[in-house]
Amino acid sequence: MSIITNDITKYSAAKLFSKIGKETQLFVRMSGTFTERGDADTTRDIRGFAIKFYTEEGNWDLLSINLPVFGLRDAKVGPDSVHSLKRDPRTSMWNPTQTWDYVATHPEGLHFAIMMYTDRIGTPLTFRHMHGYGCNTFSFVNSEKKRFWCKFHLISELGAKGMSQEEAKLIAEMEILLSSNARRRRLQIPLYVRLHQSMETFGLSAHRYRNSRIK
Repeated sequence: MSIITNDITKYSAAKLFSKIGKETQLFVRMSGTFTERGDADTTRDIRGFAIKFYTEEGNWDLLSINLPVFGLRDAKVGPDSVHSLKRDPRTSMWNPTQTWDYVATHPEGLHFAIMMYTDRIGTPLTFRHMHGYGCNTFSFVNSEKKRFWCKFHLISELGAKGMSQEEAKLIAEMEILLSSNARRRRLQIPLYVRLHQSMETFGLSAHRYRNSRIK
């Protein structure tokens, strides 16, 4: 459940944010990005989570990943980026050449690739120990029809922590399901909004909102 803790009605007229204390039911689906069926939860990968808010005005979906940059700017090359991190269709084996060939020819994704190979991002300790960053730039519209561009950040109160490659392999061999929260206390993850007010200056600083830059 989401609970509004700050007044942002001057930025948004959505009933979801209408008052402090407003409660909204939601559903969160956690997943890997490039992993396959049967892979261990500790496999190096980008973690994604889709959040569906069941609001009075309809369902609102927020797609997030656990790193603050994205691997591409042009959606046209999206399938290429996914295929580069999948098995080679000719051999059904992992092919590092196709992965790094894509990175080398798409420099906007270099930051993405480097961060994926860090322990904090690539092998998070648990789903509870990672932050989330909205993949897209959104906009709020207030009651005066004024638009505000925004990015969403989900910051875990436990912080972002990872494990080493050796620890990840050991835990995978022990078949420990890290995503299980059955015996753990409820976790609060604040949702923060980064706003940009002016439509005119947004055009001059739009590079700040490119997916391949730090959000």
